[in-house]
Amino acid sequence: MPIKPTPPRHTVRYLDNGLQVTLSSKKNYFRIVWYGLCLLMWGYMTGIIAYVLALMVISSIAFASEPNGSLTLIVIGFLFIALVVLIWMGVAVIYSFLWQLIGKEVILVSHDVLSISRQIFRWKKVFEYLLANVVDLRVSIPQRFPFALLRIFSGSSKQKGMIAFDYGAKTIRFGFEIEEAEAKQIISALQQYISKPHGDQPS
Repeated sequence: MPIKPTPPRHTVRYLDNGLQVTLSSKKNYFRIVWYGLCLLMWGYMTGIIAYVLALMVISSIAFASEPNGSLTLIVIGFLFIALVVLIWMGVAVIYSFLWQLIGKEVILVSHDVLSISRQIFRWKKVFEYLLANVVDLRVSIPQRFPFALLRIFSGSSKQKGMIAFDYGAKTIRFGFEIEEAEAKQIISALQQYISKPHGDQPS
């Protein structure tokens, strides 16, 4: 039996002001489970440190005149730094977890601007580029890590974009974790729109 073609993850939509390509994140259930477990451990550790820190702050206020007050302040400072680091790490893991579940890239090309954004719910980070300075839109196979585990946990890296273009002296990448064939489809849709006068929609 012939193998069925793999459906694309992206959708193409023509808007009044341009062409929009939406690329949903690639679901990796191993990563989702891993990030979920990390969040459980993070919540447990953060809760314990926050609880101990609160007890020590209360005790240091109540017994400020004790001889070991300086040592208590040092321990409080250490716990506070540890709590800040844990919160920062937790934010990164939460972002990666949500990206796996509902993240998406949105590429919008208009008459004179190419914008690339990464979105989770209503939060998005948008990068805009003047279309006149976008040069050599192409498939660019990113460097792969030699070990399988490193490839698994590096999925959100900005260097994983399969599509690239030159913008001045910098190379911009997007199209995270897609196959070369799908990258060619996206490039073809973008180039067809860009090449038409005034961004006319195809008939």
